[in-house]
Amino acid sequence: MHVQRHVVGDRPASWPAWLFRIGLLIFALGAAGDFLHHLLPGIAAQMTFVLGSEGERAHLITLVGMLVVAAALFALAANDRAATAARRARRSPGDPYSSNSRTH
Repeated sequence: MHVQRHVVGDRPASWPAWLFRIGLLIFALGAAGDFLHHLLPGIAAQMTFVLGSEGERAHLITLVGMLVVAAALFALAANDRAATAARRARRSPGDPYSSNSRTH
């Protein structure tokens, strides 16, 4: 499955696409804090109010970002399934490629 921009004319992107982007942003912020905590402990020690004493806030932000991205992917997959079902329902009964066709 690939993520694509769902822009048709002046119609904005769907909410799962925006949720995916927001999840990636949250994940990136958490990952940056996590890298900072592990790779630069001297700087991270001065940022305990942001990262937590052992970097637990950075880990939680990363986890939340992952969960938001996963929820967006499930929503995008559900939208794709619904769009496929709607396309199949719109096909004419005489269409040989239609699942509604009685000629098979």
